Amino acid sequence: MFLTEMYDGFVEPSAVSTLQGIFYTVISLLIPVIVGLFKKKVDVDRDGERRKRIDELIEAAVADVEQTYAGDLKKRGVFNGLEAKEALKRAADLVEALMSKKLWTYLRRKYNDPGKWLRAKIHRYVLEQKYERKQAEYSE
Repeated sequence: MFLTEMYDGFVEPSAVSTLQGIFYTVISLLIPVIVGLFKKKVDVDRDGERRKRIDELIEAAVADVEQTYAGDLKKRGVFNGLEAKEALKRAADLVEALMSKKLWTYLRRKYNDPGKWLRAKIHRYVLEQKYERKQAEYSE
């Protein structure tokens, strides 16, 4: 309608009608794409916030288990594979206890076995900490 008024007398009415149809089709296709891109950006931001919160919980749990369980065993020289597994289990249990229901639901939706994923993430964090300590020792 607005194109007909704008180009009155310059363009054939059938051409204006065709252009309007193309214009409305393109707009109707672009709106869901733009909305989808915006939603994806918001979801990515939320995922980043959730992963950051999980990392913070893991860091706190590992520090707590190190202080209350593993550190004492290491001082006595009896920290072996069984104790390492127990320390990992305690850290995972602590993270689960500290985690909100929403965060746990997010993990359950994202991963088939969030407990297994969490233990692997904690194990990787511990290995990274060991590596960083070794690097610090070698650089001194």
